[in-house]
This record gives sequence, C-alpha cells and structure tokens, in this order.
Amino acid sequence: MSPAQAIKDQFKMASDLLSKNPKDLPVWLPILQQYGPSLLVEVDNAMELSRDLVTQWLVGYMFAGDPEAKLKADTVATYFADHNRFKTHARRIGLKEIQENNLPLKIFNLEKEPALHRLVLRLYAAISHTFAYTPAYKMYENSQGQALFRMIQLVVQRAGPPTPSSPPGGKKKK
Repeated sequence: MSPAQAIKDQFKMASDLLSKNPKDLPVWLPILQQYGPSLLVEVDNAMELSRDLVTQWLVGYMFAGDPEAKLKADTVATYFADHNRFKTHARRIGLKEIQENNLPLKIFNLEKEPALHRLVLRLYAAISHTFAYTPAYKMYENSQGQALFRMIQLVVQRAGPPTPSSPPGGKKKK
C-alpha cells in the first residue's frame, strides 16, 4: 500500500530519468514491472475521488449555507490532498498550521473545554492502542455502542525440517 501521489511521482521520476538516459531501463524494469497497466489511471481516479468527496462533504456540512462554500471547500480539499506537503498520511496537522495557512475551516479549540479535551484524548489513545497492538486496521462505531472492526488475518507458517540433499555421512549414493 503506497500513497497515490507517491506512485504517480515515482512513475514521473522514472519517465524523466529514462528520457535522459534510456540505458537505465534495466534498473527501473523490476520496479515498474510489479505494477499493473491500469495503475496510473487508478491513482488519478483515487486522488480525484478523494478531493471530490472532501469537497462535497465540506460544502454539505461545514460550509452549508455559505455563499462561498464551494470555493472554501476546494481550497481545503486541495491543501489536504497534497501528499508531498505532508509526506505521510499519519501526520498530525495542528490548529496553528491551519491558522498559519489561512484555511477557511470552522474549528473549535478543544483546549478551551478541558473536560471534553480529556475525553477526546482518551478516545484517541484507545483508538491508537487498538491499531498499534491488534490486527485491526479499520473500525466503525455508532452512537448505540455497536462496533465493527476490520482485521488483518495473520497466517503463521513454520518451516519444516530441512530436506537433506545427501544421506547422513556426507556421501551420495550412486
């Protein structure tokens, strides 16, 4: 699993380098052969879908009724869709960074409500520990306390005893 932007950037890098020096193809061939022919189209589709969904959700919820909803949503979606800016999906983006980049988000600073802040931190810790110490990779929970966890199935294979290539004593039979 790799970020879509990283896959796209790697293909661009390979294309640029190979157009300058085609003799490097043997180096790139094992890397490029592992990808299916539709991968770049899938990457573009995934990136576009992500931006479209975020834009729709922001327009419909956070910016509902705002005459500039579409413009604000596009600005936010484009900012957060830039993988090269953040380098990883797991990077925290804090309130200060959002304010410094003048993102038009409606954000409530939880530190102004210590009791709520503590509860959110406890929830964050529970979720982080669940993902770090169990095979869970996705979780869904509703307000009625029902939950669904997606888990990675771990398969452990033990190696059998080595198969001797020659009989004990080191001499092969003829």
